[in-house]
Amino acid sequence: MRGGQDGTKWPMRPGSTLLQLSRVPHPTVVSATLMTGNICRQMLKPMMAACLYKPFAFAHRSAPTDISLHLRHLALVYPQNTRMLNSFSKKLLQRQSVPGPVRKECENGHHQNGYLNGDGESFHENGGRVVQINERSHARDPDMEEVVRSPYYSEGFRFGDTTCTEAIFILDVQLNLQPHESGAPHISSTANWPTPPTTLLRDFIQFHKTVAGAICLDSDMARYAEIAYHPPPSHDAKDIPNHISRFESDTSGSSCRLPSSPQLAMLALNYDYAGTAMPFNARHNLGIQGLLPSAIETQDMQKRRALVQLRSKETPLEKYIFMAQLRNTNVRLFYRIVCDELEELAPIIYTPTVGKACLEYSNIYPFLAPPGVPDGLYLTLSDLPNLTSVIRNYRPFPTDPSMTPQIAVISDGSRILGLGDLGVNGMGIPIGKLQLYVAGAGIDPRRTLPIVFDVGTNNETFLNDEFYLGVKHKRPSDEIFYPAVDAVLRALHEVYPDLLIQFEDWSSEHAFELLERYQNKIFCFNDDIQGTGAVILSGFINALRIVKEKDNVQPKDHRIVFFGAGSAGIGVAKQLLDYFVLEIGMPEEEAKRLFWIVDSKGLITQDRGDRLAQHKVYFARTDNNGRQFKELFDVVEYVKPTVLIGLSAVPRTFDETVLRRMGELNKQPIIFPLSNPMTQAECSYEEAMVHTKNRCIFASGTAFPVYTVPETGEKRIPGQGNNMYIFPGLGLGSIVAKPKHITNKMVFASAVALAKALTEEEIAQNLLYPSLTRIRQVSAQVAAAVCVQAVQEGLATDPDVLGYIPTDDAETTQHRGPGWERLIKFMESHMWRADQDGYGADKLVVNRSRM
Repeated sequence: MRGGQDGTKWPMRPGSTLLQLSRVPHPTVVSATLMTGNICRQMLKPMMAACLYKPFAFAHRSAPTDISLHLRHLALVYPQNTRMLNSFSKKLLQRQSVPGPVRKECENGHHQNGYLNGDGESFHENGGRVVQINERSHARDPDMEEVVRSPYYSEGFRFGDTTCTEAIFILDVQLNLQPHESGAPHISSTANWPTPPTTLLRDFIQFHKTVAGAICLDSDMARYAEIAYHPPPSHDAKDIPNHISRFESDTSGSSCRLPSSPQLAMLALNYDYAGTAMPFNARHNLGIQGLLPSAIETQDMQKRRALVQLRSKETPLEKYIFMAQLRNTNVRLFYRIVCDELEELAPIIYTPTVGKACLEYSNIYPFLAPPGVPDGLYLTLSDLPNLTSVIRNYRPFPTDPSMTPQIAVISDGSRILGLGDLGVNGMGIPIGKLQLYVAGAGIDPRRTLPIVFDVGTNNETFLNDEFYLGVKHKRPSDEIFYPAVDAVLRALHEVYPDLLIQFEDWSSEHAFELLERYQNKIFCFNDDIQGTGAVILSGFINALRIVKEKDNVQPKDHRIVFFGAGSAGIGVAKQLLDYFVLEIGMPEEEAKRLFWIVDSKGLITQDRGDRLAQHKVYFARTDNNGRQFKELFDVVEYVKPTVLIGLSAVPRTFDETVLRRMGELNKQPIIFPLSNPMTQAECSYEEAMVHTKNRCIFASGTAFPVYTVPETGEKRIPGQGNNMYIFPGLGLGSIVAKPKHITNKMVFASAVALAKALTEEEIAQNLLYPSLTRIRQVSAQVAAAVCVQAVQEGLATDPDVLGYIPTDDAETTQHRGPGWERLIKFMESHMWRADQDGYGADKLVVNRSRM
């Protein structure tokens, strides 16, 4: 803890905001030294250009004075560690009254008066120059290292022989209280202010963050040590230096004006930015008159224009790039379009197009967003000593620091879809996944965190590619890998204790090991293992219902062949096995005998002669009597399956001979080629229908076109076992219920809820999954089921959820009745909507509620 001159205490920690106020000789001046948390160098240039490299002023409606905040000096310091940070902060706060110096110990042991530049010269208080603090002027102060060399220095901060990408931002300011030009009466005591000076300064800083979208302050402002106020003297506007830009309140006190030449790119960081939908008064208040065309549009008009442009693109990748640019410049318009046109856009922003986008990610990355707009958090092994500060750097919407992440999707890029090791190029997956969380379950886009942990790649193509943007070395050994992942997870929960972490597209062995290590320890789940299993289980439940009703095939009579034994394949198999145990009532060993797993070497048996990966051992057959089966067709002949599921990422392995044989063995064979993207699918919908004489029950992992039966003209809609039906609702329910951890039973409950979400019309069409147009309604049901299960297991901690789900309410726990319907509405009330905060002409960009 650190204290002020009046004994006030406030917390001191890396990334905190410190504000020290002291008495000053001038009766109308309050001085403050402000220290922010870490900032990334990408923000430095626009930060200075937009507002910090000049003094400025603004008026607060509830104050009897105008307030001018005068920049006195600016410094950037990179401490080696937390001890240095605390030491430096202590030195910073040991200061004499302004305009005296920040006290610094010099080589001779005396306090040096006056601000210093890098050469030890006095710093001109009003010149707005950048101070350097280096070893020459502070030889006995190792905590202070060389800082920025010029206002536009953007190559990184030098620390010893290392170029750093973050620093502590220190701003010494002078707060001048002047009477309103309207002649407001002088008030001699702060006690008579409608708003006390401390709150005014807080409001100013919050306003500054809102309009500039740059200063990375902690959301909890530190307590003020001391403040002095004296009646201001008479004031005339001509006394204000001409280089001070004015911020003026409108008649409602709800908006302010930026400096005259802000960068429009900065506004992309503002959640409220609406582009050409911004009305004239908002443009005036933001100081961007003349920087946009004169037309004032509605969001509907913007949407229609965007769709025309989108649909004019010739390739899916071009459409992906267009939508990425839109997301990074007008986030609410982007999600309005995605939510309204989800069936059209889901294949663009995620599979199958995201596969191509990942392959090309290093080539297209510079063109996906304006400069300075981050699209995700990139962590490397070299970041391990400073993980918490690096994590705090990611603030895509810095105008509202209360919007801390609720959910993170993290990948190491080692197994992207069916494309293999893509390294840092795998960032497209966390980004795309979180877009579906927003579209599918209404997670606030400001509260999502896409992460790629770039530990290297074993992909020689990328290692030799001059344009590859990731770390160019081989992946580390497990002895390095697992402790590094552990450090990242601990740091994430240190910065954001309630963060839900979803693992995505890790290599099979790492995926299972990480899930086993952390599932019952932290708030996390693995979508490849658990989410994929749940969504396929849901379609599988409905497929079993169809063949039971129409062909009298009982659940216990099924024989299930899996082609593919990676993390997804084994994860799905275990989920299906749980269904036979929990819902059908079969003993586990009996249920396990319904499954045959095939990998690249053939049917997995205990006597095959090779060393099986640990995750494959569970399903290894022992009843093969020494026979081994290499080819998939031979396995089909041997097992005579009712169900064929592919998760191999090997295209066209469900060939004509395999599909014809499945059609001969079953009236309605269940065919699930689930590999993504489309190019890796085991077969297409058309191939499955043609070779089974239009009789198969089909679900794929990627979207296939509708099939028309040649003889009748009947159109058949393929089922898509898209994880989007599960993970958004699972994530929403988990965020709302706040369980200590996510259990297999919660995941299973999500699958059962999805299977029950079909409407009567969808059941009549033999659909396995609901229409994507109802995704939010479906996600609300899935989320409600997760909450019920969390309460039943005694793991839910949210008091509102506990109030909605009394343990003695049998109907709610069985997903029916008024209590269940109320719970679904409660889930829907937590969903973000693109229009919920007003848009464009309906709302000024900077309003009083955000000050």
